[in-house]
Amino acid sequence: MEEHVSRVPGGPLGVVVVDDYPSILLGIQEAARRRSIEIAAVGSSLTEVRCQAAHADVVLLDVLLADGSDVRTNVRQLTERGTSVLAFAGPTDVDLATAALGAGARDVIWKHDPLDRLFDRLASLRAPRHPSESGGAEDAADEGLVPLSQREVEVLHMVLGGLVTKQIARALQVETSTVKEYLKRIRRKYAAQGRPATTRTDLVRRAVEDGLLEGPR
Repeated sequence: MEEHVSRVPGGPLGVVVVDDYPSILLGIQEAARRRSIEIAAVGSSLTEVRCQAAHADVVLLDVLLADGSDVRTNVRQLTERGTSVLAFAGPTDVDLATAALGAGARDVIWKHDPLDRLFDRLASLRAPRHPSESGGAEDAADEGLVPLSQREVEVLHMVLGGLVTKQIARALQVETSTVKEYLKRIRRKYAAQGRPATTRTDLVRRAVEDGLLEGPR
């Protein structure tokens, strides 16, 4: 396993990939090689690549690992060291992807996404951010938080907790159509600020960026 991991400004991006499917690891490594991108280390668990991950710029982290480790704990361990995390999730891992975002992951890469999306996102993490780019809580604070009502924030908390529309409606003792209208309003408010939240995961990410939700503990 390669030991070179970079955090040198202007140097190659130090990328570590953690996934417990060898075929996925091999596929990402081969795709990276074709793009002249170096993957510094790969492993089936965070423990396996702990040394390299501690000094990496970015870790692509599977949200559901065979070792049973908690994705929130994994993300926090990495982000506390200054490492950016991209959560790597399957189509049925929405709750785990949401938990990863709440714990500090920068974005979610879905396993059914084209590989170009992964490498485009890696490139964006390497590039200097434009002052007007909205992508985190500090940017949102500079531009002003999206003005959500108390009930809209309550709905977001329930979404982050993994509840679906019918469950939220039952908890709030309202019709499902009312919950859908709350979600539409929230999405419209974020879109008006130039920060679209078209999917459930996007919606939670925006709320986490604004500090409205702390994420699961």
